[in-house]
Amino acid sequence: MQADKPPRWRMTLSYRAESGLPPVTHMAADQDEAIDLFEADPNRDAVKYIDLMLLPRRPAAVAQPDLSH
Repeated sequence: MQADKPPRWRMTLSYRAESGLPPVTHMAADQDEAIDLFEADPNRDAVKYIDLMLLPRRPAAVAQPDLSH
């Protein structure tokens, strides 16, 4: 991952069952970096699914209960 950018994407690669490989997860700063990580995967020919998730910039605010009553 690029040191000057926080992770914005989580990419999980799931491999075909016959490969015997467990899923692997990478964190990437942008889509281009995610593509580079996929292309650099030595087992990319065995990839069955790619799960690419955009991460929120900040944690979502949780509604606080109104305790004023």
